Amino acid sequence: MRTSELIRPLAGHGISRQAFSIDGVGACEEQYRLDRDGPLWKFYYYERGEQAGVRQFASEDEACRFMLDTLLADQTTRR
Repeated sequence: MRTSELIRPLAGHGISRQAFSIDGVGACEEQYRLDRDGPLWKFYYYERGEQAGVRQFASEDEACRFMLDTLLADQTTRR
């Protein structure tokens, strides 16, 4: 899965667009973020200027699948 393909399943499951940011697009306070960090992908929760629960992935596919699973498991991300 690529980041460009991730939006569709998130929207299909009713995940709020404010609940996440991908590579800086839609960045705001208190949300899950997925950013490219050199050759790696970094997933974390951003709140009050801090990154919590940072996970790094070597592949875009693995990072996208982790983000999808995390957002679907968190009921607070729904619209």
